[in-house]
Amino acid sequence: MAPGILVNGDSGVNGIKSHSSKRNLNPQDDLRFGLKLKPRTVAKVDELQKNQRVRITERRGRTLMSGLGDAHTHFTWNNSALDKLGDVGVEEHTLMTAKDYINAGDIPGPRYLANGKEMAVRKGELAAGITVFADGPLEMREVIRHHAKIGVDQIKLSMSGEEITYSKSAQDSYYTDEETAACVDEAHRLDLRLCSHARVRDRVKMCVKHGVDVVYHANYIDEKGMDTLEKNKHKHVVAPGINWLWATVYEAAPFRYSFENAEAVGYMKELQIAIRALKEMHHRGITVLSGGNYGFAWTPHGTYARDIEHFVKLLDFTLMELIIAALAGVAKLFMEEDELGKVREGYVILVDGDPLKDIAVLQEHDKLNMITINGRIHKALHRDLPRHQKEFNKSGYDASDKVDKPSHQVIFAKRRTNFTQSLDYEGKIGSRHWQSRLRHRRKERNGSCGGAYKIINDVTAREKQRDYKQFYIAKSADTFCPMGRIAVPASQVPKVLRVQTHVNVQKRQDGTTEDLIFSVGSLIKTLSESTTLQPGGVLATGTPAGVGLFEVSIIESVSEASSIPMYNLDISCDGIGLAKINYKLINIQEVGSGTEPIVYVHGLGGTIEFHRPLISAAGLSEFHISILYDLEGHGLTLTKASSVVTMDSLVSYLAGISASPKYNIKSATLMSPSLGGLIALNFALAHPSLVKKLILIGPGPSPLPAAASEATLKRAAAVCASGMQASGVAEAVSNAATSETSKKLNPLALSAVRASLLS
Repeated sequence: MAPGILVNGDSGVNGIKSHSSKRNLNPQDDLRFGLKLKPRTVAKVDELQKNQRVRITERRGRTLMSGLGDAHTHFTWNNSALDKLGDVGVEEHTLMTAKDYINAGDIPGPRYLANGKEMAVRKGELAAGITVFADGPLEMREVIRHHAKIGVDQIKLSMSGEEITYSKSAQDSYYTDEETAACVDEAHRLDLRLCSHARVRDRVKMCVKHGVDVVYHANYIDEKGMDTLEKNKHKHVVAPGINWLWATVYEAAPFRYSFENAEAVGYMKELQIAIRALKEMHHRGITVLSGGNYGFAWTPHGTYARDIEHFVKLLDFTLMELIIAALAGVAKLFMEEDELGKVREGYVILVDGDPLKDIAVLQEHDKLNMITINGRIHKALHRDLPRHQKEFNKSGYDASDKVDKPSHQVIFAKRRTNFTQSLDYEGKIGSRHWQSRLRHRRKERNGSCGGAYKIINDVTAREKQRDYKQFYIAKSADTFCPMGRIAVPASQVPKVLRVQTHVNVQKRQDGTTEDLIFSVGSLIKTLSESTTLQPGGVLATGTPAGVGLFEVSIIESVSEASSIPMYNLDISCDGIGLAKINYKLINIQEVGSGTEPIVYVHGLGGTIEFHRPLISAAGLSEFHISILYDLEGHGLTLTKASSVVTMDSLVSYLAGISASPKYNIKSATLMSPSLGGLIALNFALAHPSLVKKLILIGPGPSPLPAAASEATLKRAAAVCASGMQASGVAEAVSNAATSETSKKLNPLALSAVRASLLS
């Protein structure tokens, strides 16, 4: 939506000379993009009406308003979940090179101010794929100069952590006063704006102290920081990203980030604190703008207006205050108050509804009847979906419409005849109507018009479509429209449905019904104008993600970028039940109810289960509270591929357990074998006051006879030297451990034993 979007943490530049002109720095100062972005001269209305080439659109009773903007979105995050954060394909980076040409008016698109990659100190990044690293004022100045050369509009500093990374708390602080001052000085010297990811209170105050223009989040601001920000509110803008917090807590579960996860790491607490802080900012007249950190799976692109509704429902903005913030406020952020945020020719949108009565109307794409930028109409009018229509027109199969913006829907039926061996398939939502309809008028707000929904596979014989130049024969063959057996009533399904198509486990399509341009109600209205719709009939909607086979060809022709997972969360059911120590998720268990603590540190390759028999046999649980934990990468304690495990890090985890509020160990006995003994020794040297006793456990006696024990050691040496298979140990053990009867009657058992040894 016009007027623009502030793009965050993206390589939104292309190395070519920037079109944008020199700009002033403070948000209240003016900025000119250039002549091509100024409104075109509009002739007198009576002269326009006489011009046969001019199209007049009558929209009485609707709302004409200035274009909306968003203060915080990530164009190169393609609605992915955590495992894909930072994996940006070539296509996304190529699309971002259009920024300068959009701002110059050469090509259509939303205005946006682009960041380079987020600048972080080493070991302070949120995601390596979106980060450029710099330590110290000199290196940071050099990074800013590099970004200025390639044409960025703004520099972003990563000044605090983010709970969702698991390794960096939102309370973590990065950047010194000297580094921040140097970044502000260098950016302003080069006519660049500066913004920061700053959640923690100290870094919010540092942003205000040194003049960082835009502060993202600022959730944990304290009273002193609030006072300082209020005194300097004419120089700073806050964009909290409230929709990100809300969606992470309440709507991320379908993407493997449950409510329990969000609550455990502190997002629920942060949301509550943020709401109180932002209400106070609004009360004090501090500029707070909408921008919901869009680009994640649970904050997808195209849902930018959700932040606007949160401002009304959560932050006590009046509807008019919110509209002004989303219009004039973003214009101020863009430093374009003279052109943006106003109702004037060429810079307006037309809304089918009244946002001052129902702010949620701005979230309904079909209610945004018209969007204009620079005197041009940019509202999507594609047949079903922009992507689907463009790929369809370029396929050579259709001669009915050669433009990408048809004004009417294409209607076709299904009949039964099987006559093809080459198929395309498209997962769709089908709408089943309960009653007969003729000339139905769409009244329902969500466009469902009652009825029920079911899943449909829309199959097409493309060669028939190509040969006959129409849909009917190609789409109506026998078995060409399989559909699910169950129809779910419209009242029982959410407003937005996710549609995925898988073939042999491989995902071919993935989209949501929110991407549809024509609602179900609109389709029923169009059909019923000429056809009586009988009860039980099923109407297929458009395809949210394009044709399945077309998607597969792209997937198979481009190798998928590899990514290192943040953590091996799968071994612990997404980390549920683990304790956070030194920003790591660690499996810690308590046994017993005594008062004197014993901390057990297992050895290399072990787990907390190593010590449980000892605790039970010695009856230690009656007099002691035993604290057991898995080392990093052992048992259920997580690790990541890029993690560097050292003796210092292992000692620091033990120190973190001792200092955690839950355990608060003042003095404890340490009991450890092998590697655990080395950890315990180093911990005792570093923290002697915390160690009451140090018990180092050597290897226990073998329960086997001497000859058997010696044979076992030799077998172990052989396996270490040449492996289970080459040493013959796997074959010998599997044969010896399986009875002759099992070998004859159940050979599968022998194979299973052998496989378990080799795995």
